[in-house]
Amino acid sequence: MSTREHVNRLLKLVSKHFKMSKTEILEHTRSQRNLRARAAAVKLIRDTLKLSYPKLGLVFNQNHATMINAYNNANMWLSEDRSFRDAYINVEADLRG
Repeated sequence: MSTREHVNRLLKLVSKHFKMSKTEILEHTRSQRNLRARAAAVKLIRDTLKLSYPKLGLVFNQNHATMINAYNNANMWLSEDRSFRDAYINVEADLRG
């Protein structure tokens, strides 16, 4: 499976568990709902596929600094926000099969 196919699969899983479309996740909006889903997708893709921040930026049409911020936010929300953590854990469980 190509990297692009992996990314699409991961985005589909995130969209399912965060109850939003892939298009919504990729939108340039700062609503909390979108930020959280996008951060989860960034973390999942980076941790799973080991993409660099610049390459993640290409996926999300953002710069690398935005991707670093999203990744760091995901880590913070995992430790502080139960609903984010539960959704993220469910995405990981689906990924494992």
